[in-house]
Amino acid sequence: MKKIFLFAGLLILVIGLAACNLPSSLPTCPTDGLLVPVLVSPADGAAVTSTLPTLTWAYPDPACNPEGYRIDLSIDETFADTSLSGGTGNPSTSWSPGSDLENCQVYHWRIAAINETTLGPFSESHSFRVDTTGDCPPIAPPPSASISGIVWHDLCALPDGPLPDPLPAGCVAAPGGGVQANGIREPGEPGIAGVEVRLHFGACTDAVVATLNTGALGEYTFDGILAFGPHCVSVDALSAVNEPILIPGGWTFPSGITGALASASASLESGSNIEQDFGWDHQFLPVVAAPAATAAAPTTTPLRDGFNVTTGANCRTGPGIVYDVVTAFPAGTSLRVLGRNNDSSWWQVEVNSTVRCWISNVTGQFVGNAAAIPVVAAPPTPTPGTPTPSLTPTLDPNAPTPTPTHTPNSTETPTSTPQQ
Repeated sequence: MKKIFLFAGLLILVIGLAACNLPSSLPTCPTDGLLVPVLVSPADGAAVTSTLPTLTWAYPDPACNPEGYRIDLSIDETFADTSLSGGTGNPSTSWSPGSDLENCQVYHWRIAAINETTLGPFSESHSFRVDTTGDCPPIAPPPSASISGIVWHDLCALPDGPLPDPLPAGCVAAPGGGVQANGIREPGEPGIAGVEVRLHFGACTDAVVATLNTGALGEYTFDGILAFGPHCVSVDALSAVNEPILIPGGWTFPSGITGALASASASLESGSNIEQDFGWDHQFLPVVAAPAATAAAPTTTPLRDGFNVTTGANCRTGPGIVYDVVTAFPAGTSLRVLGRNNDSSWWQVEVNSTVRCWISNVTGQFVGNAAAIPVVAAPPTPTPGTPTPSLTPTLDPNAPTPTPTHTPNSTETPTSTPQQ
């Protein structure tokens, strides 16, 4: 009997001590205030050596517990297949799958707290790979993403003198007064070569991680991107590379840009290919002379004997960029050739029955027998010291206050760079 009483006493003592060591129970968290669980292990991207790994997480509120947790486990990162998923049924913050996982397979998992049938927000997803022997083949990287586009010359051709009503095709009223290009890339509007485009991981205010200069057609491509999520591409018209190419002028696309910096944000996923274009309206290009009443518009049908424009270009009073601009022709225009300079680097073409101008050979292609085209003497060059045009955009003469298309930084004075 003494032994029985002694054993019973010891049992009561052990139970009492165990009860003293049990954690105090916490109240159930409000259903409408369930928080996002924090994933603990396996670490994101880790390899596990068990086909029945234990997943652990933590609940961020130490003052309460949810009734349980839902565990999504899938080989699909979108969790379209939830056949491996499960739940705890209690506030436990660890769980193992109900059957062995496949060796060398990558799995994705996430956790959500649950009260009765109401799910709280899911955690971010992590992945792990089962590798029981350490000899699983390397994991192929996911398909990369890319961002590409074109920086193009948004054309708005205005005649000299009063603004016409209606405005010419491609032109719209500018928000601050005057006229600008319409922000739509239309046939014949050329790309702008050599423009520096910048890539940012994250927001447009984050550090630049890569730069590219546009190609001959104004094109650019950031390819092979494996850092997914928010990205930004930007073009600063006042950068050391871009100022000689773009200034003076202003952005017309993306819409709503008011300064020198154009930017656009995108979210990249594996395999995504995003296109982002930028439209620039050169302030002094093109300027089209008012045609005479008998003027015949240049043809857009390629000539077998003439000059076919492939890049939108100025046409000048003489064979060189020192001469004044008479008019401008978009890509796709075909012109009748009347003369050439000695080395055929400039062609004298017909604008109409009374107007002629010179266009550079690099802006298109001459078709025909150049030897049969007469050499024409160049006119005198403009008088040195001719005032440089101001940075005021083309405005309605009736507008009370001119509004510049582009406002440079106070520490930088942009200058008009002649175009071919």
